[in-house]
Amino acid sequence: MWEPEKTEKQVTAAAQHPDAALIAANGVQFDRDTILLEHLLGPAVRERLLGRALLKWDCYDALMESNLIFTTSQVLVPRWALAQAGESDRRFSVSSDWDLYLRLARDHPFVFLSERLVRWRYLDTSASGPRELRELRWAADCIPILREELRRGRDGRADRIRGLIEKACQRTAYAAFVYGERHDRRWARRYLLGMWRRHGSGAFLIYLVAILVPPRVRDVLRRLARKVTDGEQPN
Repeated sequence: MWEPEKTEKQVTAAAQHPDAALIAANGVQFDRDTILLEHLLGPAVRERLLGRALLKWDCYDALMESNLIFTTSQVLVPRWALAQAGESDRRFSVSSDWDLYLRLARDHPFVFLSERLVRWRYLDTSASGPRELRELRWAADCIPILREELRRGRDGRADRIRGLIEKACQRTAYAAFVYGERHDRRWARRYLLGMWRRHGSGAFLIYLVAILVPPRVRDVLRRLARKVTDGEQPN
């Protein structure tokens, strides 16, 4: 849901900063009468926006760490910028926005508006799914997007992007393991196996093995590992 003045304020900002490839407004996420999120901009943006109405920022490096914009409803993209970057990549069913933002940010700054001009309704039936699964569904796209960025990104960032890919694999594998323990072990096993086959990271294989092992056996192995780490002899 857009506030009545949203488009006007973004068009004004675009006119004032004609080199900006994207204008993003702040907003809130809500569910019925409850505000779930007070901001729809990432922490890195909010820190720089503090006490300011507008931030112009070359945010490519920060954007590689995570998507700084929570929903495409916040965004205005000038036609010239979209013509340069190209359309959304349909291979990425839930994170094509982040892929597009990375392409836009590679050569141009973004403008962020602190004013909350968007109200984003939470629905567990959306493309991203329920809250418990969103990180895992996003990751299925985000890791390939980082691999694409490794191929086409700015010079001198290859090692950093490789590190981000491995970090994303480790974080995602652990999140899938936790989801399996709390909600659906069968789904988590299929997810971990699929991600391991797709990306080859040992993190997915380790947590796949962990979720296949019964909890009691896992607790025994954990205690033995702790004793070995502490220099004790296991009984």
